[in-house]
Amino acid sequence: MEKEPLVTVGVPTYNSERYIKECLDSILGQTYKNLEIIVSDNGSTDDTEKIVLSYSDSKIRFKRNSENIYCYGNYNVILGMSKGDLIAFYHSDDVYLPDMVEKEVKFLREHTQAAAVFTEAHEIDESGRMTAEKTFPRKFSEVDIIDFRKAYNGFLEYWDFLICPSGMFVKDIFTQVGYFKEERFFLKTQDSMWLELLNKHGMKKDMIFTANDLDMWLRIMQKRPVGIIHKKLMNYRVHSGQGSQEYGTNSSNFFIVMDYYAGYAEKEDIISGISWRKYEILKSVEEFASGQRALIKRNFKDAGKYYISFLKSKHFIRMCLSRENPARIIWACAAVCAIPLKCGPFMRAILVLLSAKKAEKKNERTFF
Repeated sequence: MEKEPLVTVGVPTYNSERYIKECLDSILGQTYKNLEIIVSDNGSTDDTEKIVLSYSDSKIRFKRNSENIYCYGNYNVILGMSKGDLIAFYHSDDVYLPDMVEKEVKFLREHTQAAAVFTEAHEIDESGRMTAEKTFPRKFSEVDIIDFRKAYNGFLEYWDFLICPSGMFVKDIFTQVGYFKEERFFLKTQDSMWLELLNKHGMKKDMIFTANDLDMWLRIMQKRPVGIIHKKLMNYRVHSGQGSQEYGTNSSNFFIVMDYYAGYAEKEDIISGISWRKYEILKSVEEFASGQRALIKRNFKDAGKYYISFLKSKHFIRMCLSRENPARIIWACAAVCAIPLKCGPFMRAILVLLSAKKAEKKNERTFF
């Protein structure tokens, strides 16, 4: 009988005392038992370390980093410590169904061409209540393997639909593609194209970059395809203290990565014209959302810039004909007229209030 592979479950963490026990209990309760669990802590100042060290299970290894090296730096620490043939990066505030590891291992053993596998998830709030579902796009409902072509065009239309803390990887793939780019990799990159895209999107070089998981998926799929399991095998927690909320995941991060790989995709004749047009419209709509966010922060100059860019989109006519965008267009026109100082602070205050209320109500990436 073939020996079951050792699976490294990496748990990067920082100040996770509220959720870490539930997370570890769900991993220790997996039906698949050949595990090592590496908890790599970014110098927590709460009781995270105390809680982890209270476990006597020999499967758990604890590493405390001397400083906060952020999420992707922490992934790389875990990669360096891993002894497994397979490696998963599970998050310390999420909860994993008992058969998740077993099903992912089974998938990778049955689909040897795949370098990784991802699952769907239930979305939960701070109290563990289910609030939504995170599923793969309907167009992939009959697909369990996606290559670069399918994934890239899918991302163009639907954003990054691969849930990072659901992923399990064949560890050898990282010897081919390298480790994760760390959050501040722009400070040391020698790739001029990254820097050109950074400047194009008006972002500072010392930003916290939060789309390096998407960069990794595309690097991997340049070598091998990945698998998708159409089952919700984890509870993905959304709360105010998580990294993407704390550091403000910016949609420009997504566009920088997608634009960076567009050169490769174009060279390989991978890009679908329909998908690219949807992507361009998505960019325009995100200009509007950026205007909303700037307005909420009372950054009226930037808000006006984003709204004007939105209204200048080359897909303006197509947006006008859509069911949702006319409301955005009317709002943007009104805001561009009202933002100048001559319209007075009262009108601008109303815009800020309405934007904040709408954002709170929708709780989505884009408003209206």
